[in-house]
Amino acid sequence: MWSAYALVTVVAFSTDLHAESIELEADTISYIQEGEIVEANGNVRVNWASNALRAGVLRLEKVRGRLVAGGGLLLTAPDYGVTADSLELFLENETGRFDNVQISLGDRPGGFGGRVVEKDLGQRYVVRDGYYTTCHLREDGNPDWDISSEKIEVQADSHGTMQNGLLRVRGIPVLYVPYMVFPVGDERRSGLLQPNIGHSSVTGAIYYQPYFWAIDKHMDLTTTFGLETSARIGLVNEFRYAPSKDTKGAFQVEYYNEKIRGDAVTDIVSPLFSGRSVPIDRAAISGMHRQRLSPESDFYLDVLAATDDLYFREIDTVEGSREHIDLRRKARYSRSDGGLISRAGFSSYGAEAEFYQDFVRPKDNVGNFIDDASSFTIQKPLELWGERDGEWLGGVAFVAEGSVAEFWREKSTKGQRLDLVTTIEKPIAPGGPVKAKLWGRGRATGYRMDERMPVDILTGNVGTELDEFPSRGVIEAGADVSMGLARDFELDSERWTGMRNVLEPFVSAHRTSGSARGELPLYDGADSIEGRTTGTYGVVSRLLFDERETREHRELARLQLSQTYNFSERVRTDNFSDIDFAALLVPSDRLSLNTLVSYDTDGAIVTGAIASLAWYSDIDEVIAGRGTSLGAAYHYVRDGGLEALEARGTLGLSERVSLGAKVRYDFVGERFIEEAVSARLTSSCDCWAINIAAVNQVNPDEFQFRILVEFGGIGSLGNASGTGLVSTPQDPAERNWRGGW
Repeated sequence: MWSAYALVTVVAFSTDLHAESIELEADTISYIQEGEIVEANGNVRVNWASNALRAGVLRLEKVRGRLVAGGGLLLTAPDYGVTADSLELFLENETGRFDNVQISLGDRPGGFGGRVVEKDLGQRYVVRDGYYTTCHLREDGNPDWDISSEKIEVQADSHGTMQNGLLRVRGIPVLYVPYMVFPVGDERRSGLLQPNIGHSSVTGAIYYQPYFWAIDKHMDLTTTFGLETSARIGLVNEFRYAPSKDTKGAFQVEYYNEKIRGDAVTDIVSPLFSGRSVPIDRAAISGMHRQRLSPESDFYLDVLAATDDLYFREIDTVEGSREHIDLRRKARYSRSDGGLISRAGFSSYGAEAEFYQDFVRPKDNVGNFIDDASSFTIQKPLELWGERDGEWLGGVAFVAEGSVAEFWREKSTKGQRLDLVTTIEKPIAPGGPVKAKLWGRGRATGYRMDERMPVDILTGNVGTELDEFPSRGVIEAGADVSMGLARDFELDSERWTGMRNVLEPFVSAHRTSGSARGELPLYDGADSIEGRTTGTYGVVSRLLFDERETREHRELARLQLSQTYNFSERVRTDNFSDIDFAALLVPSDRLSLNTLVSYDTDGAIVTGAIASLAWYSDIDEVIAGRGTSLGAAYHYVRDGGLEALEARGTLGLSERVSLGAKVRYDFVGERFIEEAVSARLTSSCDCWAINIAAVNQVNPDEFQFRILVEFGGIGSLGNASGTGLVSTPQDPAERNWRGGW
């Protein structure tokens, strides 16, 4: 017997142990059967390869490669760590059994454990009466949350599965989990994802159950079954792919059946939509594709379309920010386009197709919706275009553009258009405080009409027949002059060394004239250019500060006044436009104010205004969902056209608790059109968070309550994204870490 931390090196059990040495030290060590069996007691330490074991007692059988340890032990390996009461381990293949064990997963947070853990070949484990968590363990050895089950199977570098589990928060069961697949490694796994759950006063109980299919490393498909008990049942498929660094895309196809709703009309209150019937079968498609065909050529495709005009106003997407949903709800029309773009030196050329869907149906003279209004929407099935820029002798810059396009619609005028444009520009005062340039543009446009009879969409009356080959020429010319006056001031502050006040008065003149042969069709902005002569003048004042640390100039304030005089026609009562006043103020890195006001001098009234404010305590904290922020925007259009205020804010009460609120107030209708409050609680270990939100809105008149429970590493349960206040940004790549039910 050896004592007092004797050290012995047992070399080469046999060739079965790869001729690696095992270092063993303990208070006492004894040898049995001529050293074939080693027993150690007290402060046992064993090291082999990259593994280390600490135990109270140990028995090592060299021939069998069997290691038995007890008395409380700690095993550390490159990919995992184990604490247990006892273990039986076969060293050659590192299989064995642990009793009353906790296993950590190396550098990854969380782990699993149980009454018995059986370790199979590689990193495969079977846990009896065990648990799994992505939380760090607290001082008492328990996690903030875990999912327990009688049997858990874990592949430590991939995933785990369990049946008949219980979700426990601080040891208290809160949810039964019939089946679950959860990620353990970085590999994507197919399986059921956490459902989205909510309730609406209009659509009833809401339940969306997604299934994630990891097709391969470059493609995946998420299929979501949706049920809104008072409105609809549906299916949403989202397909994503990135087969190479030059190709990527994502498309979402949605289908809903509204039979639950019955023969209903829309709940949206608007003269544009009130009384409109809701179809039973509804669908939509959205997506994008980007592909680099060569270093000089790209292909692109963007799609957004729905089977009915009310789809995006009534149905929220399964995923997406509230801002994105609001934009889809408010859109007058959708645009889908695709094409090719190629570049060669200073030239570029390509082909494009554009298709539009108008979501607003006008009413006829007796107040009925025009059912075939979409037949008047112009489409552009093909446009070929090219562009070349360069410089001539004498410093004259030029841009030459040309396009030929097909315009089509079921009713009214349609045909082809050839458009040629050349723009030239010549600086005449390139240096000094005064800058000036002259520019000119020539445009020649020709049309070939397939349908020459214009039709009025409101009355259905047919207008004057157009020529078969109308054409037009447009000449534009102008001059721009500006002056820069600056004054420097020295500053002696901790952050700034100086300030420069730059005053830039400017004046410009613009003349447009043209002649046309025959009446012209109206397809887009190129066809609506009108002859006129205008002059614009104003002044810009900027404050630039010199930062001491970076030696950079930073613009912290800007004021601009401008007005236009129309020589060709009167604007309301005179030839002057409104005076536009714009201001930008950035007093600190965390605060910014922006405003634009139009003032009618003749009527002495404000005709329109926009103002916005943004402030945050720390941008990283706000993104993480625990900072303090405030944002507000005010919009005004005269004569009761619009006056509304939208404000939102978050209040970080601590690193773990934050509150949010959002309001939208309509001054014209004298009512709130949206009110929302939310709260977020994050655990001290950052492994779980709870978001709760309540949203009350009009048009449609609806109240929603949402809850979102997030568990680090396995995704979320529920849906609390409605306020857009305390949501946590999530990159699509994070879907790799989603768990499944």
